[in-house]
Amino acid sequence: MDRPLDSRVWNPDLAGGSLLDIGIYPIFLSYWLLGMPKDIKAVADFHPLGVDQQLSMIFHYAEAHATLHSSFTCESEMQAVVSGTAGCILIHPRWHATNGFTVITNDTPLVTEEATLGKGYTHEIVEVHRILNKGEVQSPSWSWNNSLELVGLMDEIRGMIGLSYPFEKDD
Repeated sequence: MDRPLDSRVWNPDLAGGSLLDIGIYPIFLSYWLLGMPKDIKAVADFHPLGVDQQLSMIFHYAEAHATLHSSFTCESEMQAVVSGTAGCILIHPRWHATNGFTVITNDTPLVTEEATLGKGYTHEIVEVHRILNKGEVQSPSWSWNNSLELVGLMDEIRGMIGLSYPFEKDD
């Protein structure tokens, strides 16, 4: 575990745990590439403090599966792999703030790299500024509905693994 026990990620009062802290990244990628899954399977291991410390998920689509994982308890290369019938795309580590990817077809890799801007959120910041400067309130690249569906997926997974927080419980 790379975080001290008094870190916010272990604190159930602060909605701690692997899912909401880092699990959103693989969930986002699957949703962004494939849309809403037909079915979800999820299992988690819990820390004694009451939050998920490791989570594995399978998203089932009409013609694809997405295998997703988030963990505070093990090292991960943090590379995303998108495989298809003609080859695969390897999004270089840390894939959510990457500077490149490799496309492999017919066992031939083609590497593409670009300089990373900031820590991975620069494109989001630029898009928000672009939208606000135009007097708009919603990006055509990511709608409010997209955000609601993404949160809905995380809530569905929380229900499957039995993750709730003290502030959600009725008195």
